[in-house]
Amino acid sequence: MILKKKNYTYLIFENSKTIEPYLINKIGLNQHQIVYYPDILFDHPFAEKALEVSTFEDQTIFQTPPHQLVILEVPHITHFLEAYKDWLDAMDQSKEPFYTVEERTVIDQSIKALRLSVNQKIQFEKACIAAKLQQMPLVTILHPYTLMIIKNKFERNQRLSQLLNQLYGEKNEN
Repeated sequence: MILKKKNYTYLIFENSKTIEPYLINKIGLNQHQIVYYPDILFDHPFAEKALEVSTFEDQTIFQTPPHQLVILEVPHITHFLEAYKDWLDAMDQSKEPFYTVEERTVIDQSIKALRLSVNQKIQFEKACIAAKLQQMPLVTILHPYTLMIIKNKFERNQRLSQLLNQLYGEKNEN
């Protein structure tokens, strides 16, 4: 089921074997040929888990901007919508998504330009969250990194270290 609200799109899977609702933090399609990690940047009352699906005909997962897609697995959709109506309404009235579209775009471009490994991407994302919470100008800080051409791992590690220092507000020693 797809539920589109003002600030978020909810993709809700019903699974009668599930006892409680789960927020999906990883979805694997076709035995992990495609893996999607929704960014979860809000408080929620759910346990989290990964979900594997064999087919996915709806393109909502790929067409919804980051931080605006909430994927849930629930035992019964109607009961969930009734029980969590207040939470869904509160989410709909919440502030804008955590990152602006421009910030998310420059974050994604930086990841691609720096050719980050999975662990480095996690470090980078955490640093971006810290910078955003400190109200630092993410687009201004990250833009030069989107233009870089990284030639090797040593250079990537150097640039990432510089960037993490900037995002955490530490003085640059170079």
